[in-house]
Amino acid sequence: MDKAFLMEEYEQTMFVEEQLATRVDSLSIADVCCEIAEESDVNFEALLEFAMAHEEIFLDTSSFETFLNEIDKNGLPTDVSIATKLIIWDLDDTLWRGTLSEDDEVFLLSLAEYIRPLCEAGVMHSICSKNDEENTRRKLQEFGLWDYFVFPSINWESKGARCAEIISDMQLRDVNVLFIDDNKLNLHEVRHFCPEIQICEVESAEDKLSALMSENANSKDKSLKRLNQYKLLERKHIAKTNFSDNSSFLKDSQIQVTLVPVDSHLSRLQELVNRTNQLNFTKLRQSNSELKTLLSQCRSIAIKVSDKYGDYGVAGLVCLQGSQAVHFLFSCRVLGMKIECSLYDYFNRPAIDLVDPVAVDLLNEQAQSWISISENLE
Repeated sequence: MDKAFLMEEYEQTMFVEEQLATRVDSLSIADVCCEIAEESDVNFEALLEFAMAHEEIFLDTSSFETFLNEIDKNGLPTDVSIATKLIIWDLDDTLWRGTLSEDDEVFLLSLAEYIRPLCEAGVMHSICSKNDEENTRRKLQEFGLWDYFVFPSINWESKGARCAEIISDMQLRDVNVLFIDDNKLNLHEVRHFCPEIQICEVESAEDKLSALMSENANSKDKSLKRLNQYKLLERKHIAKTNFSDNSSFLKDSQIQVTLVPVDSHLSRLQELVNRTNQLNFTKLRQSNSELKTLLSQCRSIAIKVSDKYGDYGVAGLVCLQGSQAVHFLFSCRVLGMKIECSLYDYFNRPAIDLVDPVAVDLLNEQAQSWISISENLE
């Protein structure tokens, strides 16, 4: 974290707010937390929650400097950690006791009790195991666990490249992934292929999983919507192997984009504003109240997406102030579908202050005529 840089950003934010006579203290908090999160790669939402609980320290420069000094001296608060979106599991002597290829009588370990609760908290599960795929599927079905896993990789090849492939196929970053294995060699091989991945020996896994449950205590997804979205992505990935090139696959996918009002989707849009990175072209992080105010003052449109494989729900937000795009962002669920490029043309290529890194060269990519865009804004 470059403290001088953060101080400069903070002071400039305060100056602009005062000039506009529309100072909102929590805006500075959101901006500063965004900078700290990006510099130190911690969980933005957790840091923002911590900062909002200590809002008074952000009200003047000297107090903010004191806050940064405390972070330098003591480190980040203990409850602010890297966001874990996916756990990749070894199986033999990790999820269950025993080696399936040697003895069909394996027994689930206590770690298995975290599978469904973490799914309900929005943390996904995959498998990277050296085993026979059919026998493994059958055993996990017997245990009632198979359906909670996505993009499983079950074969006899080395695990490093396979874990990297899982992460890529799920359109995630390795920093947001945890790999659990009882073999230290496997752990370090995976770390070699995925330098920023979190690794955990099985002896420490229960403490780690318990901490993940606490970190995600406010996330409730009893219907497993996030899991179903990744199941959809998995079906698409399998179907894609039947096409000679990506363009042919996308043309056949019957991609439908619908522009809808933002009013009934505020919770989802708040999540997108503060969680998306790869297809978030302005990276303006905002609190609930800030976002509501901005949406009411701008031409604001929520983006729904579907294709022949399923419905992705609200997967984007476009917020325009005149010819300037304040928000132009999309979920990683639709990464690779070319939606952002087509919508950029649809809205007449508004001015946009791009904030890197982003996964797409928005200004130079072309719109795709085979993406259907319709409006349902009434």
